Amino acid sequence: MAQTRNGHDGVPSQDGMPSHEQATPGGLSSVSGSLEPGSVITTRRGLLCGLGAAPLLLASREDEGAPAALESWSVFLVRHAEKGTDDPRDPQLSNAGKERAAALAALLAAAGVTRVLSTDYQRTRGTALPLAEQSGVEIEIYDPRDPNAIVEALAGSKHGNVTVVVGHSNTTPIVFQQLGAPEPAGLEDSRYGRILPEDCYDRLYLANFVRIADPDEARFAGGLELRYGN
Repeated sequence: MAQTRNGHDGVPSQDGMPSHEQATPGGLSSVSGSLEPGSVITTRRGLLCGLGAAPLLLASREDEGAPAALESWSVFLVRHAEKGTDDPRDPQLSNAGKERAAALAALLAAAGVTRVLSTDYQRTRGTALPLAEQSGVEIEIYDPRDPNAIVEALAGSKHGNVTVVVGHSNTTPIVFQQLGAPEPAGLEDSRYGRILPEDCYDRLYLANFVRIADPDEARFAGGLELRYGN
């Protein structure tokens, strides 16, 4: 995946991506969300189809017309933790941010994380590092200026994968929505679009997917908005 650096607390714009990031603390709570039935996002891989809360009815393999297989996987999306003031162009995490990164790793310790993706900034890599080390995986660097590529990669995930994507206040809500989820709660209007508030670091988004029989069709099966940390 492509690497990128930028002096702002955000990423350069491309295809409508906002270029400036607003940069908040939080206990665990959740707000459920679902895509409107029938909503579809087309990717080069296939389709992400909104199922909302509709149940999946699976017949046994002996039944005529039963699906060949059911595959499922999950994606967590999170903004980087609190940033320091050491470098206005590419700051590291503050002490509070390091504590939040550790809290993220602790929260997802039993989640079975198989991939950790991060943009190429000190604050995002620092947020991803404790989780990656705990999970025994390498951090994969991605280019936040190309959300379509991120969506395509996540839509093509393997069965059982649990991927964590660390991003920014402008990119994280965008990717969550492009995966098929509704707009997250609490976003603010800005000249760069709808973004997380400057002091908002405690959001953790979960998107679940299924794929039945057709390897080129991935279906968004519901999402959650969580709060974590202190």
